[in-house]
Amino acid sequence: MEQVRVRARPILERFGAERALVFGSVATGQARKDSDLDLLVFGTAAADYWALRAELELVCGCPLDLLTEADDPQVTQQALTQGVTIYGPESATTARAD
Repeated sequence: MEQVRVRARPILERFGAERALVFGSVATGQARKDSDLDLLVFGTAAADYWALRAELELVCGCPLDLLTEADDPQVTQQALTQGVTIYGPESATTARAD
């Protein structure tokens, strides 16, 4: 998880993200070699979605499922309660040790 945090930070900064959370199997420690990276990003422009996704996927080295706050509210809520913040402010519900 720390590797994702370090690699994603400059890209998230450049695209103006306010916050990013990893959720799903990577966040719970149940990822397999063929698992994708589930990432929820807040504060980026909709027009930048595909460029942001491509750059993050390249530096993370795995398939990426990129969601924004405009996507499914249930998935967003799940990510907020079960995810790990890798960029931006952390709260008690999202901050976890790597």
